[in-house]
Amino acid sequence: MIRALVIYCHPAPQGQTAAVRHRVLTPLAAAGDEVRLHDIYGERFDPVLTRAASEGYLDNPANTGPVEREVTDLRCSATADMDLRLLPVMAVGKSNCISGAPAR
Repeated sequence: MIRALVIYCHPAPQGQTAAVRHRVLTPLAAAGDEVRLHDIYGERFDPVLTRAASEGYLDNPANTGPVEREVTDLRCSATADMDLRLLPVMAVGKSNCISGAPAR
């Protein structure tokens, strides 16, 4: 069994990046593999580090509270067989979610 973390980040729910996501997830699910999927836009993840959050930034483990699920999955990815990031290529550069999510 494969353990996979898939991070999908695209503002449009349909399109080429969504087709790639489907193409990746379908065989994994059919094989009964363990897949953790994060749809950054679909989950309405806020990549903005607020002033209040920045004041407690160094207070670990309290600082992981607002992003607990993401932190747990990233820690699990250290032992995963596969870590996939499905990100769009945009003509104007990276989207805010792509830049902000990993930093937060």
